[in-house]
Amino acid sequence: MNERGMNDGEIPDGAMDAAGMDATTPAPTARARERAWRDMLDLFESDAADPDAGSDAAGPGALAEAGPVEPWLPPRDLGPLPASLADRARAVLAAQAARAARVRADLTTVRSHLDALARIPADGAETAVYLDRNG
Repeated sequence: MNERGMNDGEIPDGAMDAAGMDATTPAPTARARERAWRDMLDLFESDAADPDAGSDAAGPGALAEAGPVEPWLPPRDLGPLPASLADRARAVLAAQAARAARVRADLTTVRSHLDALARIPADGAETAVYLDRNG
């Protein structure tokens, strides 16, 4: 580093390069980057998995009991997707799209049930208590 706080590439310390990585941090090796991408794809696959599939899956109420979900932010140091993982990434993307479609369908069903419930009078005073089946 020279007197102006610049390294040999004339990038200020702490500055981010075009990929959003700290210019002073060494780039991860190809093996480390692939491992990081594999871990990320594992996470995406588990998130996209249908909770009703499989014998050890959580029950239907698992999502409601899970609590709020923190927003996901991509890691800044992940780097580009290795070409060897492109097919797996496409499969994960397809699984996420399928899961999103199922969630949208479930949401539509729940909304229709809530609409039906909203049409049921809350106060029983407006409706008959007994039903005359004979006459």
